[in-house]
Amino acid sequence: MTKSVTIYYPNECLKGVEVVDTPGFNDPIVSREERTKTFLAKADVVIMMLYAGRPFDATDRDIIFKNVRQCGIGKVLVGINKYDIPYCSETNPEDENQIKDYVKQEIKKACRECNDNTLIEILNDIEPIPLSAEMALLSELPMSKITSSDSFEFAWKRHCSNFGISTQTEMYRWSHIDQFIKAVQNMIDTEKGKILFKKPINAILAAGEKLKTDNDDALSLLSNKISLLLAPDSDLEEKEEKLLKVKKRISKKIDSLGEDIDVEIRNLVRKGKNELEDIVDASCRRMLNIVQNEWGIFKSFDSISPRLDTEIQDLITRKLKRATENISVDCEKKIKRSIEEFFSDTKDILLKYLPDFDNRDFVKSTQRKINMEMEENDLFSYANDDEEEITWGGVIGSICNGALNGVTLGLWEKTIDSISHSGIKKDVSDEINSISREFDPKPYLNQAFNSKDKIIEYVRNRFINELIEPLQKQLTSVRSKINNKEQELHNAKEECKVLEERKRDIAKQIEDIQALQTELS
Repeated sequence: MTKSVTIYYPNECLKGVEVVDTPGFNDPIVSREERTKTFLAKADVVIMMLYAGRPFDATDRDIIFKNVRQCGIGKVLVGINKYDIPYCSETNPEDENQIKDYVKQEIKKACRECNDNTLIEILNDIEPIPLSAEMALLSELPMSKITSSDSFEFAWKRHCSNFGISTQTEMYRWSHIDQFIKAVQNMIDTEKGKILFKKPINAILAAGEKLKTDNDDALSLLSNKISLLLAPDSDLEEKEEKLLKVKKRISKKIDSLGEDIDVEIRNLVRKGKNELEDIVDASCRRMLNIVQNEWGIFKSFDSISPRLDTEIQDLITRKLKRATENISVDCEKKIKRSIEEFFSDTKDILLKYLPDFDNRDFVKSTQRKINMEMEENDLFSYANDDEEEITWGGVIGSICNGALNGVTLGLWEKTIDSISHSGIKKDVSDEINSISREFDPKPYLNQAFNSKDKIIEYVRNRFINELIEPLQKQLTSVRSKINNKEQELHNAKEECKVLEERKRDIAKQIEDIQALQTELS
């Protein structure tokens, strides 16, 4: 297998620049996605190419707020390819400005939900560029090559018809590829130095935030130890009993959280199944209408096949994908709401049974970590039979392609075996009805949400393994050293001073780096 190809091109503006076209994310071959992540970790700039049929969907959001966020990227450029598809849609046409505005709004919305100021700053001034790579290619190919290829000629005629194009010069202008090239070149010419400084600064800030959280957790645990060492010996046994009660009650709350999430997911799967089936049924009705009412006896199948193909592609690439992404977003909101209720109850339990333990920082950092976990890891993924991880984007692909049996224009052509016009109509209509009849997204939705156990596992690990059990060990240790409490107290206070000093140092360093970042901006 060819692992990579290096191309050298004599372009003055690309001196000192390496452009890597990666396999992308949600690749069916896991090793290719891993290579993409490896390249991303080294990149100074990310060029994201969105698909206009479903711009900035859940997969695109994950790439920015999960992968890009983790490696300190200095700049993100966004292109929206195939802008001509929604532009020319008969059912819901959108011009390029509508597509661009939608992407900008979705990015801003995602930024508001993100606590990473560095990433927000990078994304704040993004100006997406709608373009058509296919139209750009057609504008450069020799016309002899276009006319000798059925697929190229079909694409050429489609674009000429949709945009009133008659020359390759006009095709190039409508492709908007020149705008994208200028954006890349302008970034290289004017922002290269700034970007090269930004990347290490962003990476340092991300590492600093993690150090701050870890230090705060250690400080909370140590403060509790000091409280135990200052308490009378007679109180330690009572504290041990309270810790047992806390562990028991929080364990029950975690079990209840799992049950609540299960109920929410079952309701969403049922609702999502109905919504997706309604979307498919509506598209099938429109296709049947085209076949039954608009396909005249003296017209060839070619007169309606582009419209049928457009309807299928619109169904797969826009309607179903957006609907399934909405299910994902809805599920995430409901899970977060259940988690918030869990935290509210848990804080009350900690306050009642462990009044001396300052739980605010611990609970706050736990909530933040869980939110980051939900952002940085695809909670709606699952392993297939080959033990490969299937992400939410892959789940959507399974619903669209697996549940729809890979319907394409070629499938229609297979039905054109009858001699009579009425026979052909019947064959095509039967094919359309089979789509509606056989479509069942429920198995894919059920699989997609199986990994909600990751949330419960994380919550249990955080509260039981990282909080309650360490406190129990701490209490056991204090009780075993009753005769040496003064020395233990002295050591704990000294260690606490070190952590407090480290907390101030980390805060000051983060502040200085943020100031430098602002100065560079």
